[in-house]
Amino acid sequence: MNIPSYQLYYFRDGNLALQSKVIVGREDRRTPVMYSKLSNVVVNPPWNVPTSIMTKDIIPKLARDPGYADRASFEILDSSGNKINPRSVNWSQYLNAKSSPYRIRQKAGDDSALGRYKFNMPSSDAIYLHDTPNRGLFGKTGRALSSGCVRVEKSDELATILLKEAGWGSDKKNQVLGSKKTTSAQIRSDNPVYLYYVTAWVEGGKVQTLPDIYNFDAKIPQHSVNWGKLKSII
Repeated sequence: MNIPSYQLYYFRDGNLALQSKVIVGREDRRTPVMYSKLSNVVVNPPWNVPTSIMTKDIIPKLARDPGYADRASFEILDSSGNKINPRSVNWSQYLNAKSSPYRIRQKAGDDSALGRYKFNMPSSDAIYLHDTPNRGLFGKTGRALSSGCVRVEKSDELATILLKEAGWGSDKKNQVLGSKKTTSAQIRSDNPVYLYYVTAWVEGGKVQTLPDIYNFDAKIPQHSVNWGKLKSII
């Protein structure tokens, strides 16, 4: 997946099996350039909110209105995993803190931030692919909108392909989805994931470009470019 293209290409045995629009991290929460491998598919995944999102986004909302937790299907957990009433916590004291003694988990469901599927892969940045209930965002041209993870428009099609390899038919997939029960399936085949960042390349003798959404490209003075050599390459 070339991050600034907002497109995912899934290949099986050298053939394109799926192409999908994606949503990537916004400029201040960039999707990292990385390599990994898909390890499992989680159907009806809960969302364990990362500390950074919890402190920057959710705690300020809880400080204004603890009832937000119920409306968003968030569970507040203490260090022992016990559920805590959000109204019993003085959230204001954690507004400028880097952490708190609590964890926040969003229940699985149609309105969960992860949607119906989560595609796990080892990552030091806790990056993964997932579904989303906010389908309208895929209609935007610029889709650097997430907090770093990659939202996949055709997540159901991708899940169908991967779950089939795990021995799931469509009946089992639909049954598990309908049950709302969180269920994980190991991926049996080798599925490498490449997240890379390329904004210019030559294709068919023509230079193709994409917006530099993360401002990675260094600005090079035109007088320092060897235009003759560049022309000979193109």
